[in-house]
Amino acid sequence: MDKRDLLNWFTKIAHLTGGVSTLGGWANNIAPYGERYFYNEKSFAECLNELLRDTDNYSLINIVEGREITIDFYRSYLKRNNAPEKLFSICEAEIIADAFCHMIDGVRMSADVCRRLCQIDIIERTLSFKNGVIFELGGGHGGFARVAKLAMGVSTHIICDIPETLFFSAGFLSHSFPEAKIALVTEENADEIANNVTGYDFVFVPCGLEWRFAQIEIDLFVNSHSLGEMITETAGKYFDFLNANKNIKKAFLVNRFLNSTHNQQGNIGSLGVDHSWDVKYWRVDPEFMQCPMEDYEPQYLAMILVRRETARGEKERKAQAKRLEEEVLKEPWFKKADELFSHQLTVRDLRTVLPQRRPCFVEGGTLFKLWNAIRIYPTPSNTLLMMKFLRYHNFLHFPYAETFSYLSLHNSGKFR
Repeated sequence: MDKRDLLNWFTKIAHLTGGVSTLGGWANNIAPYGERYFYNEKSFAECLNELLRDTDNYSLINIVEGREITIDFYRSYLKRNNAPEKLFSICEAEIIADAFCHMIDGVRMSADVCRRLCQIDIIERTLSFKNGVIFELGGGHGGFARVAKLAMGVSTHIICDIPETLFFSAGFLSHSFPEAKIALVTEENADEIANNVTGYDFVFVPCGLEWRFAQIEIDLFVNSHSLGEMITETAGKYFDFLNANKNIKKAFLVNRFLNSTHNQQGNIGSLGVDHSWDVKYWRVDPEFMQCPMEDYEPQYLAMILVRRETARGEKERKAQAKRLEEEVLKEPWFKKADELFSHQLTVRDLRTVLPQRRPCFVEGGTLFKLWNAIRIYPTPSNTLLMMKFLRYHNFLHFPYAETFSYLSLHNSGKFR
């Protein structure tokens, strides 16, 4: 597939970007793509590498300074967790420039590939997955899709994204797998492709056409970062697609969580999953994302979900949420928070009530219990308790973005 094929397809789907609401920063980054990266005499490889050099919206590839340390961090993580040998032999794609890569143990690596390998390792250790269908929302330049194909033998990988990004992911993956069967979706051919989706290796779906593929059996839904970068309304639409579509069996999500902000819009990128799921893995600031060379990165929550075979009734959900809330109310922090919020403390007193450690960031901790209770059965009391907990652990800083989202839910009265 050459650049002309991609441009012909892009002209048919470019208008769909206008139907996607995202953060203003994304809109500003998208605007110059046509003039700067598409319509020129350069090869696709040149355009792709210029994009990766100029922006960090798509991957970690543009880490140049300190890339050896970054790559070593990820590989050390994989070794500590006894990752399978196959992951250590997967290299960066030939189309990616040498400036972004580093040779280690005879393998040409980039920081982006290494992080993808860590994600694959977590998925394979948590789930039974082989030769299935993946639906990835926001595929970037196609880095995860390539590594998933090589490591897990994915039979069909569907990427749903804005047209400007699909231009690059389609070109990158067609170059990486020249023998692959590829489908470029438009409004006109969407139904035809959906009816034969497993006949393709890669399917590229413009945002807005995802519901045309809702009848497909999807073994794994994947999203890294982009749900946390959308405005609440847009993220909510994609969570509706994820939660309501019973053909989606499992999900792997990595999105922003507990980052301080002055923006009262909030962030539901890690809050939108509902009671349809069982949680198999839940980590705030997971170990593989703690690279010291990437301390400028936001904090993320990684989770793996499996759809419940039988839905919980309202009575069961209400009782489970209540039980989790009651457990939290017995914890010492609750009384300490009341003292902290009393406004009768001296500066010297503060040190006796301020939390000295971050909250437990794994399943079973207070944060997870409250997050889970609200996910299963939100009530005025459990949302209020979560806001109290978040304020207690972030008392001296700007509020967490999720505080505003929970406040919005609390004030809306839209409880199940």
